[in-house]
Amino acid sequence: MATWQEFADAAPTMADLAISLLAQNEQTAYLATFRADGSPQVHPVMVYVHGGRLWTFIVEVTSKYADLERTGQFALHTAPSRSDAHYECHLSGRAKASHDRGLRAAVAESAGIEKADWEILFELSPERALTTTWTGWGTPAIRASFERWSVARGFNLFNP
Repeated sequence: MATWQEFADAAPTMADLAISLLAQNEQTAYLATFRADGSPQVHPVMVYVHGGRLWTFIVEVTSKYADLERTGQFALHTAPSRSDAHYECHLSGRAKASHDRGLRAAVAESAGIEKADWEILFELSPERALTTTWTGWGTPAIRASFERWSVARGFNLFNP
């Protein structure tokens, strides 16, 4: 498990791309969690970086909250870039709730948002990351290039 800062230090280009994609989409990404029967479900969430860590607020009465509390596993996918260059970013790892009211207030303040008491702060600790760069978009020559990072293996570039 790594903090956002540890990921950003190890793979700064990937982290910068993820932040850029979040900013293009008002901090929104898609959070995948796993139901009790093991099936996945996907939810839009807003994601913030504060204090070198990656955070999201989850409504306590939702299935995504129950999933994260039960398994502690997540996958997060940004929306694709809106520019002529086509990029995507995927992170997966461990999620853990924080009930520290001071930290919760600090994250909300740094994000410029207000949160209700029933919105629980979760830290998303990346263990794996994948960025995809698409070239030749909209043509028969379309190709994807990948950059991968993991806590276990570090960084590598993979171009098929």
